[in-house]
Amino acid sequence: MATDYARVPMQPRRGREREMVSCVALSDETPTEHTKLLSSSVSHSTKSRALLMAQLGQVVGWYELRPLVGLALPLVLSSTLDHVSAVVPVMMMGHLSANTSKEYISAIAMGMTFLLLTAWTVVWGTGSAMDTLCSQSFGAGQATDLGLVFQAGWLAGNLLLAPTMVLGIFCKDILLLFGQTDDVATLASHLVLIMLPILPVALFYDLLRRVLQSQSIVTPLMGVSCVSVVATIAINYVLMFHTPLGYLGRAVAVVIMALLAPLLLWPYLVQSNVYRQEWKGLPFVYNFVS
Repeated sequence: MATDYARVPMQPRRGREREMVSCVALSDETPTEHTKLLSSSVSHSTKSRALLMAQLGQVVGWYELRPLVGLALPLVLSSTLDHVSAVVPVMMMGHLSANTSKEYISAIAMGMTFLLLTAWTVVWGTGSAMDTLCSQSFGAGQATDLGLVFQAGWLAGNLLLAPTMVLGIFCKDILLLFGQTDDVATLASHLVLIMLPILPVALFYDLLRRVLQSQSIVTPLMGVSCVSVVATIAINYVLMFHTPLGYLGRAVAVVIMALLAPLLLWPYLVQSNVYRQEWKGLPFVYNFVS
């Protein structure tokens, strides 16, 4: 049935106007373009909160910055000393002989570059993968997983190093293929062949460093670098200038220092007992990779 709109009582016009006037009267003032959106009390409260948040941000930033600097400084110093250990022996090699110093420097440059592009990329790549896994294990409170990751990383790294060590055997032929002179290629291959056997040891020490860094243990690593830079300079000087090895003393010194670095770190590992919760024996690696 249709609604009879004619029978619906209409509100008087004057009544509607009175209601509109009363609604406007509820506000203190008529809003204009100069009316404040927030009252003074609300604005003051907002400023107080903003100031408090800024101060809190400074405090939180300082507490985050302090441990970061504490970790970064020893690592920066350790990295600097490691580079010094690599550069100073090359400078020494330039003083071996006035006639052949150029060939010696070229040979050590080619030999180290060859190892850098083949073997050391495997070592550093495996270590970078370890950084992620060790940090996750330590953050989750799974100390045993650190030992598993270390064992699996060393096993995987050695499997990847095997082809690069085969390439090192043919270092001379590869350098000749890329246009190096026979003298430089021969000298470089001698250096590479001496350093090849210590690559698994270098991988072991690099992975051990990653495990300690994931636990924010960096001071012992800096101490090892400090001792290593002094020992490296002394050993290179003795072997190159006071033995018949000559330029080959550089490669022998690399072998000695690669063996010495884990031994320098061993007293800290034993004294701190940091390994007791992480190392549960070699059989764990089989369960991890299977």
